[in-house]
Amino acid sequence: MITIRHTPAEGTTIKGTTRGDGTADLITRSGTSKPRFRLTRDQTLWYLPRSRSGPANQELIDHVAAALIEAGHEVTVEVSNERPTFAEAEAARVEAAQGRAERFTRYAEGAAVRAEDAWQRSVALRRSLGDEPVKLWHRSATKHLKDIDRAHQLHGKSIQEDAKEAHWDRRADAAAHYEQHRRNPGRTLRRIARLEALLRLYERRQAVQAQQPTPDDAELAAQAAEGREKTARLIADTVEELTFWRDVIARAEAGGTKVWSAADFTSGDYALHGKRWFKVLHANAKTITVPRRYDLRPEDEVVEPTETSGKGRLPYDDLSGRMSAAAMAAKLAADRSGATSAQ
Repeated sequence: MITIRHTPAEGTTIKGTTRGDGTADLITRSGTSKPRFRLTRDQTLWYLPRSRSGPANQELIDHVAAALIEAGHEVTVEVSNERPTFAEAEAARVEAAQGRAERFTRYAEGAAVRAEDAWQRSVALRRSLGDEPVKLWHRSATKHLKDIDRAHQLHGKSIQEDAKEAHWDRRADAAAHYEQHRRNPGRTLRRIARLEALLRLYERRQAVQAQQPTPDDAELAAQAAEGREKTARLIADTVEELTFWRDVIARAEAGGTKVWSAADFTSGDYALHGKRWFKVLHANAKTITVPRRYDLRPEDEVVEPTETSGKGRLPYDDLSGRMSAAAMAAKLAADRSGATSAQ
């Protein structure tokens, strides 16, 4: 029995296939929709990438089910589009990231063990050969050459496994910090701005749909109603997600994180971007105007306008500090005084 199942929490999966039963081509080549089903690493089930937290791709599911049934397989289709809340889906993503971190850590540890084993075997083999030259005329030459080649292969394998260990360590670190990166205030503010733009787009679409007359044709009327329902659902989903991320920012501000805006800067102030302080030429609604210079040295910490400098903009969500002109003048004077006394 092959089961095709879709839930927003788990996505679209296919279970019940076995290796060599002829279903792989039917599953991966059925229909014209994308993306295609993929087989998990342990080959226990098929899954449809990016199918979680959304409605089922009914067209693709129907194509695959029809192809399997036509080939003589018994198929059951279970589709549920009952979606979890955005907060529940986000919690599930964080939990999945923690699982990935643990799994990638195991992969890295396994690669480290294999790298060390290959290296030790290579070293032992080279030591057993010593400095003895290959005696091409002697019966030991064949084994000697094979041992040299084998030591070289083991050395190469240890290097490859070291690279795998570094790769999985990076993946594990990224997964372990998923929630931290996901809720980074700057990144979250940019996400909120994008969602607000999407919400305005959906609301304009809804307004246009509301003004359109209902078609006389029943099929066209049904399509129009479906379009209005889809737009309403998109608006509701976007509002829910916006509410979640705005709450994240509110909690971050309550915890002491500063969210910068135009109200915090005036012309002549200095804004910290990365490791440099930029003089604020103008505070705009979403950005500040700063000098753009191409003659900066690595040790330059303060960016002042010059006769040849241009102008650039920095978004508020990329800033991490503010200093008034008076405070900056005092800081520069203290730095000069310290440098003079050190000489």
